[in-house]
Amino acid sequence: MRPDGQPRRRVSVERAAQQLEWKAQVPFAEGLRRTLDWYLANRAEAERAPL
Repeated sequence: MRPDGQPRRRVSVERAAQQLEWKAQVPFAEGLRRTLDWYLANRAEAERAPL
């Protein structure tokens, strides 16, 4: 049987912290809310075709 598409990959927060010395400053739910709030306030600009 042949492979069916790309294998699933998972993000490793621990690896990012270790390799990049990086740690998220904002909890995921708050970051998602901020992103959605920004998008809704700037939708026309966000969807405009690049120059």
